[in-house]
Amino acid sequence: MSTFSDYIIITLKITKPKLIEVLLTVNQKEIKSLKRFILLYTSENTEYYRLLSTLSSKKNLDDFNTEKFRATYFPETKAKNFLNMMSRILEWTEDWIVNNHINQNEDQKKLYLIKAYNDRGLYKHADIHADKIEYRLKNQKGLDLKTNKHLQELKHIQYYSNNPIKYRIGYEMLNDLVKYQNLSYKEYAMTYLSELYNRSELNNFDFEDLIKVNLNILAQLEDSEVSHLIKLTHNLFLDQGVESIIQLSEVINSNSIERGTEFHLIVFFYLFRKANKKWSDGLFESSGILTELMEYGIESGIYTINGKIPPFQFNNLVTRMCQFSSFNDVISFIDKWINSVLTKDKSSSLNHAKAIANFYFDNYSDVLDRLKDVKYNNIDTKMASYSLRTIALYELGEIDLLKNHIHNFKRLLRRNKEVLRPKAFLNHNNLTKLIELMVRKNYNKSVVISLIDYSPVFYRSWFIKKGIK
Repeated sequence: MSTFSDYIIITLKITKPKLIEVLLTVNQKEIKSLKRFILLYTSENTEYYRLLSTLSSKKNLDDFNTEKFRATYFPETKAKNFLNMMSRILEWTEDWIVNNHINQNEDQKKLYLIKAYNDRGLYKHADIHADKIEYRLKNQKGLDLKTNKHLQELKHIQYYSNNPIKYRIGYEMLNDLVKYQNLSYKEYAMTYLSELYNRSELNNFDFEDLIKVNLNILAQLEDSEVSHLIKLTHNLFLDQGVESIIQLSEVINSNSIERGTEFHLIVFFYLFRKANKKWSDGLFESSGILTELMEYGIESGIYTINGKIPPFQFNNLVTRMCQFSSFNDVISFIDKWINSVLTKDKSSSLNHAKAIANFYFDNYSDVLDRLKDVKYNNIDTKMASYSLRTIALYELGEIDLLKNHIHNFKRLLRRNKEVLRPKAFLNHNNLTKLIELMVRKNYNKSVVISLIDYSPVFYRSWFIKKGIK
């Protein structure tokens, strides 16, 4: 008969604790900050601190086995107590995440400080910081959604407190509070309208009535520089020509939007998506504007982390560029930006990216040549290379090599099924099944292949090009 303790041990064996999932996102520099933060709750000589230190010393937590870890490092601790320790550290870690997030946003941190000073009756200190943040926000060079939002929050914090300043300038403060609230409301509401237009187009959702209602409400509110700019993003969806693309590209290149902000990302991605769509529709004679936008995305930090392009992002950019540029332009793009890729193995990253380019331009022998010496530290990229190799072998008619490759591919998929995202697993697995059916159909014309039966699948456009529907 199983006991509750047996259940706890079984649970430890088959599940990955939330704490481990969180720690997998924490880098070594952040670990030092986290350990210092934990000392606010405990001391260095406790089991809690030893547990965090031991976990943080592990180079790889992906295959973490809780019961094995407990038995190895905390054999005297019962399973239930060990789970409680993990839960407590998780709570402290979540506090650290919140604290770290607030500290990364200087304006938000100052707003919390002003509220805290007001709550403590330290009104003079609150007023000093309020003046400083208001001056900074009003004199910010770049446009940002959060500017009027933070000004509204500031006026709200000052007005709805016991701070006597509202008795001296209460009328002016209340007037500003309402003004900034209306401006901020309009800016955010118009941003959401952009997404309503976007989703209406992408997913054929019917938001027409909702859009009309909001436009009628917003027409009664004063405009700001930000809301004027957001109207240009609306025009991306309403304008059938390219004028809105050109106008918004000029705005982006003028650096009038505060870089590194959420607003910067939102405007850029709408612009790039619509520019790509209108080029596909034949409204641009040249794809130069798309290349310029991609390079702007790198240079402005949209596609980078601390100045470096993550490998998956780089491969995505190469894939996108293959849709609208010549082979030589794609190769030039890869050579230009490869040194900016966040990788310890430049050669492998370079060859994988060029394999993608060769695939999209039907240079299948070169796909195999590029992939043969590539080493992979990322399972998703490795699987993508296996799919590329599968199609290249089929195109080259290397049926014996293809069958052996698919056999190995399937084994690799089975071994990594728990690691891969479910959709990614299906994408690759369906690709192998479709290729096998295509091989069979070469010898047996009665074989029927329906693409809809094997969805989702990677490189869907290639299958369609081969007549699979």
